[in-house]
This record gives sequence, structure tokens and C-alpha cells, in this order.
Amino acid sequence: MVAAGTGAIGLVAGLVIGGARADGRAGTASVPASELTADLAVAGAPPSTDGPAGEAAVAESAAAGPGSAAGGAESSVARAPERPAVRALADGEGSRDNPLPVGTPVSTAEWQVALGAPREAGDEIEAENQFNGAPPTGMEYWIVPVTATYTGTESGHAGTDLGIGFVGSDARTYSDMCGVVPDDLWDIDEIYGGGTATGNVCVVVPAGAHGLWTVTPGWSAEPVFFAGR
Repeated sequence: MVAAGTGAIGLVAGLVIGGARADGRAGTASVPASELTADLAVAGAPPSTDGPAGEAAVAESAAAGPGSAAGGAESSVARAPERPAVRALADGEGSRDNPLPVGTPVSTAEWQVALGAPREAGDEIEAENQFNGAPPTGMEYWIVPVTATYTGTESGHAGTDLGIGFVGSDARTYSDMCGVVPDDLWDIDEIYGGGTATGNVCVVVPAGAHGLWTVTPGWSAEPVFFAGR
């Protein structure tokens, strides 16, 4: 009888003490060791190794390896998709008065675009196809390499969606094409999220190409200006 009474008193005391914890848990025995380990890892503190629960947590973490709660941040970074960094443009940057250097990537919600170094390409164009004639008097064929990655949620066609042009020192815009172009950007078919199209665009420009190149990265985007040389 005394033993039964003592057991009952111990049970009641355990319930009262367990229910009165400051953190609101029902008691240590009701919280799995793995949950304690996750809580501590999120808080930035190492899990305790005292007692059976701590030993079990250490064993569980060791068995889980780098993908466990303690190593979760590291594995998350490793799995992150890698893309070229695109910094936000400051006010006025990329405008006609403050053009970007060629090669600077620009982006919208659907496209990330970078231009390669423009080059005079009269001989290349004439050699590409027998029907390609010489440019008009006072004009030249200039090729611009383009690398475009589709970052939208559906699909896109770089040759159609992107606009590459030239604004001469005479303040006029030039966008006439050159005929059949080697590695033409237009020849690359539709691409989906994460796909990249790399090809050439050729524009007929005033001889010497003194002016600025422009990229319009999408139908609703504003043109971004790049220094021609």
C-alpha cells in the first residue's frame, strides 16, 4: 500500500514538473531526440551529447552525413542552380548617355543577355552565301555575338524575342539585317527555362560603326545601350 502510494505521488509530481516547463513542451520524455537536434541546429547551437538522448542524436547526425540538419545549409548551397551574376543597374546606367561596356549581362524576368565583341564582317557575309551581296555604299556589315538564356516560366525564341540594333553618331537607329549569317541566332529553335542560345546577329551600320549597340531583352523591355568600342 505504501509502495502504491509512493508510485502515485511520483507520477503526479512528474506530470506537474513536466507540464510546467518554460518552453511549453509537455515534458522532455515526449520530445524525440531528433526534434531536439533540429531545434538546436536552427538556433545555431550544437546538440547536447549528455545522456542517452544526446548520444542517439549524435549517432543519428553522423549516420545522416552532410545532408543532416547541422550540414543542411552547406548542402543547400551546393544544390543551388548556378547562373552568371547579373548586378542591378543603377539609375541611368545602360542609357544612351551612360552606356554599359560590351559583355555586361542584362536581364528581365524572361531573358538574360550578353553581347560579345562586335566586328566588321563584310567578307564573312559574302562568303557565307552566294546570294549575299555587298552592303550599300557608305555602309558595312557588322556581326554581334549574342548569348541569351531563357529564365521565364514557359519558353522563348531568342531570334524573335530579342532586339539587337545600332544607334549611330548621326543619332539614327539601324536594324537592317545582312542576309544569310554564319551561326545565325535566328536558326536556334525554341528553348525552355535554363536553356541558352548562342549565335550571331548581323546589322547594316554606317562604315566604321561609330555609335552604340542596343539590346531589347524582350517585347516589353526598354532598350539597353552598350559602348560600340
